[in-house]
Amino acid sequence: MRHSVYCLATDVLDEGPERVLDNVAERAGVGSVTVAAKYHAVSDVYPHNPVRRVATLSPGVFYHPAMARYSGEAIKPSASPAAGGRDVLQEILGAAGPRQMGVAAWAVMFHHDEARPGMPALQVNCFGDEIAGTLCPSNPDAQRFAELLVDEISSYPVETVRLESLHFHAMNHGHHHERLLEPYGAAALFALGLCVCSWCLQRAEGEGVDARRLAAHLRRSLEQVFDGAGGQALDEGSLVELCGADALGYLTARQHTVTGLVGRLVDVVVGNGSRLSFIDPTIASLAYASGSLTGAPKIASWQFGIDLIAVREAGADVEVTGYLRSPRELEQVLSPYRRPQSAGTSGGDLAVVLRPGPPDCDNAEELLSKLAVAADAGSTEVNFYNYGLYRADALDLIGSALA
Repeated sequence: MRHSVYCLATDVLDEGPERVLDNVAERAGVGSVTVAAKYHAVSDVYPHNPVRRVATLSPGVFYHPAMARYSGEAIKPSASPAAGGRDVLQEILGAAGPRQMGVAAWAVMFHHDEARPGMPALQVNCFGDEIAGTLCPSNPDAQRFAELLVDEISSYPVETVRLESLHFHAMNHGHHHERLLEPYGAAALFALGLCVCSWCLQRAEGEGVDARRLAAHLRRSLEQVFDGAGGQALDEGSLVELCGADALGYLTARQHTVTGLVGRLVDVVVGNGSRLSFIDPTIASLAYASGSLTGAPKIASWQFGIDLIAVREAGADVEVTGYLRSPRELEQVLSPYRRPQSAGTSGGDLAVVLRPGPPDCDNAEELLSKLAVAADAGSTEVNFYNYGLYRADALDLIGSALA
């Protein structure tokens, strides 16, 4: 089974690539690192960083983008000012070679904090409001940006390109100090973040969905909620009530959009001699703060427009964010992706990301139990999140569990 430790660019910038790699190899017993090559804006606490303990960093890429490739394109990458002109991806690759360690590149795709109001390709809700910092997967400009960016990253000699945020986003994904005082209900918040831009409508109509009727129904329903109608829990029935009879067809069309884009990016990455891993945020979105599920994974996957089985069939590995304290809950969420032995090996592999610390783990035995669950589900890779955000002894916990 393969293993890798997720690292932020901050770790490499402040500790140096050699120290990061040595710690991962010697303390965690892991022979690969996954380093952020494109990341959103963030404010973090770093418990063992030698330079800073708290920092807010600007978004952008942490390598040297070839801007000539993006000439004439509506969306372009920008180097994060936090990089200080350094090519973090090249630095970690240069240090990993003599150590015979692997490197994967991690890119946050459509959570694009660099986007300014009015920028092409932003998600748009049924009232015509842009959803800040979120590119729409249906938009050709966003798709072209994804292809160019992934081609550029996979041209580095990385083993794997791990793509986070290659999907639709909810309204409350996290941009800047959002405020919400009234209890509108989870279903209304889901619907308020549903993209109904012209490209989404066109795609859905191509699959026989009356998307404009859905958008009009959705506006009327949400106006009633804003006027004081009771908030609803988030389930299939409430979505149909809010969006109309076309709701499930519209959500399915969004899944087809994401799957189709994944397939195109698989061709790009494989053509450059690497492999593509699709990071599934579903479980993280439901359990990040507590380590326990707070909603239904099926509904969350609709919100993101993700069909994991179809994504694997498109050739990408699927990396489930298994941020759960209970091995039993992890077993339940992985169960739908367990492949029968008779099914063969076509399509991408199953991978799992685990957190070697709170709120998921207190000791090596608890981590080991979840490693066993992942293996039993047929996972070929278990990775660990996150080097710089946990205390340094989390590396020792990984090492003990893997020993």
